[in-house]
Amino acid sequence: MHIVHLLASMQTGGSELVVLELAAAAVKQGHQVTVFSAAGDLCPRLHASGAEHLHWPVGKKNLHTLKLIRRLTTWLEENPADILHAHSRLPAWIAWKAIQALPQQQRPHFITSVHGHYSVSKYSAIMTYGEKIIAVSGSIARYICKNYPQVNDAKIVVIPPGVDHLIFNPQHKNSPAWTTAFNAEFPSVADRRLLMLPGRITRLKGHKCFVRLLAGLIAAGENVHGLIVGPMSAGKQHYLDEISELALDLGISEHLDYAGNREDMADLMLRADLVLNLSIKAEAFGRTVNEALSVGTQVVAWDRGGVSELLGELFPQGRVEPGNESDLLKTCTKLLRQPEAISNNQAYSLAVTNSATLDLYTELCQ
Repeated sequence: MHIVHLLASMQTGGSELVVLELAAAAVKQGHQVTVFSAAGDLCPRLHASGAEHLHWPVGKKNLHTLKLIRRLTTWLEENPADILHAHSRLPAWIAWKAIQALPQQQRPHFITSVHGHYSVSKYSAIMTYGEKIIAVSGSIARYICKNYPQVNDAKIVVIPPGVDHLIFNPQHKNSPAWTTAFNAEFPSVADRRLLMLPGRITRLKGHKCFVRLLAGLIAAGENVHGLIVGPMSAGKQHYLDEISELALDLGISEHLDYAGNREDMADLMLRADLVLNLSIKAEAFGRTVNEALSVGTQVVAWDRGGVSELLGELFPQGRVEPGNESDLLKTCTKLLRQPEAISNNQAYSLAVTNSATLDLYTELCQ
């Protein structure tokens, strides 16, 4: 098969990692994979997987992007594809419009993946145009059915993003060399209990709530340290400065570090005593929640969206009423003092995700 993915960019994020992992799995099975997107930090890994990346700004929101419709039609005429898989809204519109200009028998099968609770509109409705619609959680499937009742339920397939259990697993151990390097990089952590908030540096991830939580724990006598981990895109330095200023105002600057974008997430999550997910809006799935639970680290998060589903199955003790910072403090205090067991996570694996998606492609092409 020739599989084509379209998304806004290859900058680290949930949908971007899904594409990277799917591409690598497909190439290993002998399929041809082409990815259309703006560049990003995941491009070297995408190239190393054997997939082809074409730097087309299919997610750039301006009128010039519409010119890519005809260009993509021409490209598909010259490079016939079996599957055209769109992962965000504007790229989906570009793909959909492009294939309408192709003869019916030459059109690839059009698939969409709904990676978020998008605003309900005609613009967002493009994500329901696929022959099959992949929902990344039960929460997303319900969102589609509720807001787009015209969609045939049979088109919706729930395929949650998985994590690589060869990396994220309960048997994972941090090497002495890694521990030495970590202690040298973050000497303030020392013997403190570590709380980690992974995710992009954006207001949606709830970093200020994380800082207030740290302050509350410290005021209650807990010996804790916070680590914010995640990529920072251009223009977000001012927000990171706001986080630092809040920590300074609350008198906990020495209890907070920013680690940037990392490749050693399994090691960091294992070192943490608690991993937090405090997104202001409901998340579709919650990859970092899955990763942390897979290495055996407790997770505390707002009880909504796909994150709630994960915690409900694997660690219900970590669910907190959305926005209730008092209950958040109580839950974290309790779990720091009396850690709870985590259910074994076998269902949400990368192997299961990739197999289900590639099987779906094969089914459509038969």
